[in-house]
Amino acid sequence: MDIKGKKITFGLTSSFYTFANTIIEIRKIILGGGEVVPVMSERCIYNRY
Repeated sequence: MDIKGKKITFGLTSSFYTFANTIIEIRKIILGGGEVVPVMSERCIYNRY
């Protein structure tokens, strides 16, 4: 799929243990020419783990 020039909203939940894998996928989108708009829940921001 060609994502060059597309804006993609990427939602992150409080499942902090998946962040590493999620960041890999976000990088793929950016490297493919897409623009990522991250959306995080408040629980993500304040998660200390």
